[in-house]
Amino acid sequence: MSRTGKFLLLIAAITVLSASTLALAGCGPSKGTNNSEIEQSGKTTENVKNNEEDTKIVEKYKINLQLESFSLPGVFSMDKPKGWKVYKAGEYNTFAFLTRD
Repeated sequence: MSRTGKFLLLIAAITVLSASTLALAGCGPSKGTNNSEIEQSGKTTENVKNNEEDTKIVEKYKINLQLESFSLPGVFSMDKPKGWKVYKAGEYNTFAFLTRD
């Protein structure tokens, strides 16, 4: 392998390691969060706050959204609006999906 090829391989390896480190940095619990509190309550204050805002929006616009279950066995499951389609792309760490009417 030429010297340039080795250099490019080294740069690629450093880039992948840096990206992995940055991606994993956000995976841990946030500051001041006690894991046992989350496990016991099943809700965080942020989730409760978001649910209250969602409820206000639904009440304001009188949204009647009918949901149906959708799942890709062994991959993920979700409740989607009735009549919407789900498009899947990629697998494992490149998995993505689009849901639209």
